Amino acid sequence: MRASQVASSFESRAPDGSVKQVPALSTVGQQKAEMGRLSVERLVQALDDPGAACLQEVVRLPMVLHARESTGCPPADVANTANRGEAAW
Repeated sequence: MRASQVASSFESRAPDGSVKQVPALSTVGQQKAEMGRLSVERLVQALDDPGAACLQEVVRLPMVLHARESTGCPPADVANTANRGEAAW
């Protein structure tokens, strides 16, 4: 089975044609604005002083886990309808 076929087997279509993933996938939120700000700051530092020691520093920004159904057991009604190939709403 191809990856696209496997992925589509976890999708359900609503009456309006929209697609819903079953289970809802967990994601990780990144601080994109802060990453951009720090990148520009580093770029300016590199232009001003190419040998600056701070350019070798590793910066790690915290991320936020948006836990959804994919990080645990699905509710019984979703599991039962998904196994029968039905929409879970």
